[in-house]
Amino acid sequence: HESVRSSDGAASQQRNAGTIVRFLEKAMLRGIDLLSTFGRYDSLNVGRITASEFCAALSDLGMSSVVSREALEIADRYKAAAGDIIFYRRIIAEMIKQADEATGAANIDIVDVVKKLLNGSQTAMQKLKESFEFYDRKK
Repeated sequence: HESVRSSDGAASQQRNAGTIVRFLEKAMLRGIDLLSTFGRYDSLNVGRITASEFCAALSDLGMSSVVSREALEIADRYKAAAGDIIFYRRIIAEMIKQADEATGAANIDIVDVVKKLLNGSQTAMQKLKESFEFYDRKK
């Protein structure tokens, strides 16, 4: 998964950051819970970890040999770095937003969808209740 190093350090670093972002996007599309993976290193549960912890989480996901400099380059892309600290929740939220915009999911009015389902009697009320309960994080 690591990019090939070239004599142009900036281009290589940029290419590597892009490779890592694509790796994370693919993991997200496969259903991997990135928040939980990075969150394991967030002992205070505040959405931030060190660059080395970010690298360790990437290793947990299957991408090893990422160094702190590369992790900070990714964080800089998302304006999610402060010194050696990376705001991983900000990165993941932005990745989700970009994926939603690319697929058109950002344009779906969920209230309208639920109304249509209820008005068309296409969904039993119990099934709708079960669906909402499935995604209810309070349980």
